[in-house]
Amino acid sequence: MIASTVTAVEVSFCTVPSTDIFADLTPAEQATAKFVALGKTAKEIANLRNVAPKTVEHQTQSLMRKMRFANCAQLTAFCLYHGLISYSDFQF
Repeated sequence: MIASTVTAVEVSFCTVPSTDIFADLTPAEQATAKFVALGKTAKEIANLRNVAPKTVEHQTQSLMRKMRFANCAQLTAFCLYHGLISYSDFQF
């Protein structure tokens, strides 16, 4: 009885958005999310995708709002956890 109560409490404090939320993003927002999670700047992403940096900034703001993330670290953790990016994708 106590163990099941603790598990329920732990789960309520560790809620992570499901990957269904990622499906709600536009394809452009999904691509931007992966690049942002990998630490790319808006200018770098814009050059890779042949769009304006302002477009990337708008997409980033939109996806962060939709996914209810407060910062890029949360986005990166989400992408790593759900296999959308991997550690080998990072360039050090």
